[in-house]
Amino acid sequence: MEPLLIVDPSAQPLLSFQAKTTVNWLLTALKRAAIGSFVRLERIEISGYIDPEYADSDEIVITQWVALPAEDAMRYWGKLGGIVEAWISSLPEDLARIAHERIAIDLRWRD
Repeated sequence: MEPLLIVDPSAQPLLSFQAKTTVNWLLTALKRAAIGSFVRLERIEISGYIDPEYADSDEIVITQWVALPAEDAMRYWGKLGGIVEAWISSLPEDLARIAHERIAIDLRWRD
């Protein structure tokens, strides 16, 4: 079952063509990682964050909600870091830069 995908209006100004391409590829990688780890993604939300104290600090935040207890979610989170880094290293340089500098990933679970 495909997770619910929510794009918050705060993300819209940050989703240039290249950023949107990178996010779409990342969503595919995250979904594959979840399937490969037997983790059910309940929902994915894409939002924007702009730090008011720093002019160039805009980020696209991808939050995943997983159907796992906290301990299992943290174990999955640890595994996910390596998967995302490997994915980023496979990207063209311009998209890899976007992934490193402008995209943050968050994980939420239910207790």
